[in-house]
Amino acid sequence: MSLVNVRRRAGTTLPLLFSMLVFSTACSDQAARETLFERAASLSLHPLEAPELHSPALVNLGESLFFDPLLSGNRDQACSSCHSLESATADSRSLSVGTAAIEVEGVRLPGPDHSFTPRNAAGLWDLGQAQVSRVFWDGRIARTDEGIIFYDVGHEASEVARLIFESETRASAVQPLFPVLDRDEMRGDQEDPSLEGENELATIYDDDFEGVWRALMERILAHEDYRTAFSEAFEAIPLEELEFSDAARAIGAYMDARFVSTHTPWDRFLEGDLEALSPAQVRGATLFFGEAECHSCHEGNLFSDEKLYNYAVRPMTRG
Repeated sequence: MSLVNVRRRAGTTLPLLFSMLVFSTACSDQAARETLFERAASLSLHPLEAPELHSPALVNLGESLFFDPLLSGNRDQACSSCHSLESATADSRSLSVGTAAIEVEGVRLPGPDHSFTPRNAAGLWDLGQAQVSRVFWDGRIARTDEGIIFYDVGHEASEVARLIFESETRASAVQPLFPVLDRDEMRGDQEDPSLEGENELATIYDDDFEGVWRALMERILAHEDYRTAFSEAFEAIPLEELEFSDAARAIGAYMDARFVSTHTPWDRFLEGDLEALSPAQVRGATLFFGEAECHSCHEGNLFSDEKLYNYAVRPMTRG
C-alpha cells in the first residue's frame, strides 16, 4: 500500500472515530444528568423558593440601616463592616474586628485596648427561609415550636431561654437584634480612647437588652430622614410606638430581598432543565450526592442539617 493510500484512509477514518467519540461522550453525559436528576428526586430536593415579598419601603429602610454606622455605639461600625458584600456577606477572616478598629494598609485591625471578636462573621444568605432553624455559630438563636428563642450564654448546658419571639417567623428579622448589644461587635465602651464623641449606649447595663434597644431607637429617630422612612415602612404604627425590633424587621427584609440564592443553575436543574449544569458541575454533584456522601451532613435544600458540631479545634482568644 502506498503512502498516499494510507493517508487517504486515515483521512476518512479519523473524523469518523472523532464523531463516534463525541457521540459516546454526549450519551454518557446525558445519562449522568438523568441519573443525577433521579437521585435529587429520591432525596426530595426541590428548587429553593424566595421568601415572601416585603414592601419596597421596608426593604429600602433596611438597606439604609444595614450600611449605617449610626447603629453602633461609637458610630464607627455598620452591619456591612463585617458582613461585606465583597466577601459574600461575611468578612473572609478567621476572627472579625468590631468597633474601634484601626485600618492599616486597607486592613481593619483591633484598635487600642481592643481585641479580635471571638468568632468570624457568618454569612447572611437565605436567613429568611423557613428551613433555617439556628443562627450564629453557637446556635444561640433557634426556631422551635414556641417561636424563635434567644438562648443564654452556655445554652448547650443550661438551655436557658432569655427571650422568646412568639410572633416572629423569620430568623432574618431576629438576627439584627443582637450584634448591637455586644460591646466588641457594635456597642463599644463608654470611654474609648481611640474615638471621639459620646456613646450613650455603653452606659447601659449589659443585661438591659431593652434599654439598649430603646436608646438606639431614640438615636435613629432623632434624624428626620429616618422618621420619614419609618413612617412609610410602618404606616400603621405611630413613630412613638416603634421599637428597635421594627428596625430589625426592616434589616431582615433587606436581607431577604438581597441575600437569597434562588434561580441558580442548580434550581433550574431541579426544575427539569438538565442542561443548566456544566459537565464538571454534574460530576461534582454526582460525587456530592453519591460516593463522597457529602450530603449526609450537607443535606436538604439549604445543604445543611442545621446542627452544631464540636470539631475539637483549640479555642482562640475568648472564643
